[in-house]
Amino acid sequence: MFNRKRLKLKFNSDWHIGSGTGIPGNVDSQGLRDEDGFPYVPGKTLTGILRDAAEWIAETRGGSWDKVLYSLFGNQPVTHGGLENSEASGAKLGIGSAELDNNFRECLKEFNRKNIDLISQLFSVHPGVKIDPNTGCSLKDHLFSIEKARTGCTLYAPVTLFQELDDKELKLLNDAVKAVRRIGGKRRRGAGDCRLELQDIEDESSNNYKSDKTKLNFSRDTEGYIKLDVRLKTLQSVIITRTAIGNEVRSDTEIPGAMMLAYYSQNILAPLLGQERAKQAVMKSEITVSGFLPEFDGKASMPVPLCLGELKEEKIPVNRLITPPSVHGKKQIKDLRTGYVTLNNKQENGIEYYSGASIKRVMHTHNTVDDSVQRPTERTGGLFTYEAVGAGQIFRGTVRFSPELWTEIENSRDRDLIFGRLAHDVHTFGRSRKDEYGTAELECLALDGEQQNLPLELIDGRNGKATGKYLVAYLLSDLLLRNKYQGYTVKLEDVKNALSEKLQVELEDVPDDEWIEADDAFISPLEGTRGHCVRSVRRESWHRGWTLPRTSLVFIKAGSIFMFKVKNPEAWEPERARAVMNNGLGERRAEGYGRIMFNPQFLCSSQTNISKHDNNKHENDKSKINIKLPNDSEGNKFILDLASDYAKRSFRQLARREAYDIVNKGSAIFKASWDERPSASQFGALREAAALLGTPLGKDIFINWVEAVTRKDRKENPWNKSWQNMLSDMACKVDTIIWEQKSFKSFF
Repeated sequence: MFNRKRLKLKFNSDWHIGSGTGIPGNVDSQGLRDEDGFPYVPGKTLTGILRDAAEWIAETRGGSWDKVLYSLFGNQPVTHGGLENSEASGAKLGIGSAELDNNFRECLKEFNRKNIDLISQLFSVHPGVKIDPNTGCSLKDHLFSIEKARTGCTLYAPVTLFQELDDKELKLLNDAVKAVRRIGGKRRRGAGDCRLELQDIEDESSNNYKSDKTKLNFSRDTEGYIKLDVRLKTLQSVIITRTAIGNEVRSDTEIPGAMMLAYYSQNILAPLLGQERAKQAVMKSEITVSGFLPEFDGKASMPVPLCLGELKEEKIPVNRLITPPSVHGKKQIKDLRTGYVTLNNKQENGIEYYSGASIKRVMHTHNTVDDSVQRPTERTGGLFTYEAVGAGQIFRGTVRFSPELWTEIENSRDRDLIFGRLAHDVHTFGRSRKDEYGTAELECLALDGEQQNLPLELIDGRNGKATGKYLVAYLLSDLLLRNKYQGYTVKLEDVKNALSEKLQVELEDVPDDEWIEADDAFISPLEGTRGHCVRSVRRESWHRGWTLPRTSLVFIKAGSIFMFKVKNPEAWEPERARAVMNNGLGERRAEGYGRIMFNPQFLCSSQTNISKHDNNKHENDKSKINIKLPNDSEGNKFILDLASDYAKRSFRQLARREAYDIVNKGSAIFKASWDERPSASQFGALREAAALLGTPLGKDIFINWVEAVTRKDRKENPWNKSWQNMLSDMACKVDTIIWEQKSFKSFF
């Protein structure tokens, strides 16, 4: 349980946090935007700025303040500027990205849905030139433009205190917050003027739940084990490291059980029962945590069964476990190797397929600044990129406690606190979680128990040659198995032997003579064209504590399908099969490996219905949008300023188009001949006079100017008669003549 605060960041000037990219022909250095197009300040930038300020304060004060600094922000190795004769240590402080208030963001989004683009008004482009230091003049061909975010923006960043701060650490943090006065690029040229304020916030997750069991939803299975159905919502982007390619870290789309097991063992069991008892519970699989898979439309998902494919042209899903070749003919089928499926309650034995594109992912590029030159250099590592699961993504998983372990939790002195954490908590997960990544909210839901009541009867062969009983096994997670030599194996023979031992039945591969040849294909006992659908994966990982690589893992991929024939169906016991589904199969089951399902109806039934989710389907009825302004007066004023600037910019663009049409196509209000137009200098004078029309005395000034330039006693009059009449009409009918144009009427 963490203590949480927030950092308020108010900009008093335009500011620039660069994205490292530009728009050719428009902007050389573009401002950083989030996935919705809003400006923000990355958590790494805020952490670096605050650390710089704290380093300056600690160096000025001397004494032991450098130790306070490293205790607060963490200590780096000596090679990276850390203290000598000391080890690297973690930070007590985590700072997230500073973003605009949610109500303010939603208001601007609703304006955009009405085609009123106020988000673009948050940015402006500023031109500049490079100055020759020898002459003090601008260099030729050195014009550049930089995009800055608007002054007046107020942003908020979450601050997480992983440990309680002592008085010195809290003082250093508050002083560093007060010392920061500018942030971002060009801050030495007037940009990025800001004020920071550290605020306390009320965190619902810190409220202890009462010891009422109704507050914590759980159920018991047939073996007496306690099951919790947990929903995890990402409050920030979360990096679930899958692989690193050069300076880019790729993220997975699901949270592995090992990551969640570390949370439950260290934050739930260890404070309650002690470190040794927590380790013992993990080693004995008294606590098991499944992998957390994405939730879609409020439903838990499962890895895509590898027996599914889709017709290449029509993009129609096909279950090759039960679909005969006569259904799709000779059309080419492409395997579905990634994605997830959910049960479709609207159809009997229906499932819905979601591709990997359904998961919201973001990519952020960061850099390490070299203090000596105040910019990234190759010596400090330069640029690096993180791919992460975006904020707002929801995952679902299951936590299971043995009866003995649950009894210890219930009888403990701190039961109320632990029940509260199990019911609701906020924690950090994944990589780089001390700044702008990793914060997520966990909530325990009521377990529906659907899988617990699934029928577990063997399947009868459906083609003419298949006369026995058959078993289909569907992997809900990766499967780690060891062979007789204690090495990891992916052989089907070892899987068959492991299942036979657990189920106490004799399994065999489906004999060749039970497959029927038809339509240039072989039909299985379930009338499909596939039996085993299996893929293997190799995974490398690194142990941070050892600073050495771990043993390579070779396992069978989640979603794999096995189909066996049962030689002795009379020995089949559904309760044994249910126990294997509850306890898992193979190694490291506490981390979520080896979860399995037998004879799932949505895959094995001849009436299976498969639908594919359309990622491009959006319901957006503009007529139902009701724009609600933020409650605070500061936010209201800022939005009105944005709307005013948007109206001015749009009106200027409309006026230019109208002027172009007047000149080229003619107009009822423009009767003068363009060939007899006055000089450019006279047009400049007209522009200056007309610009005053919006002021209180502007109309009188404009009329006086018209009378002066159209006097008959002038020797040389650059305005001929038709142009003089038009100027007089503009002066006398200024309130009506322009607005008669259809385009101007539509604007208002």
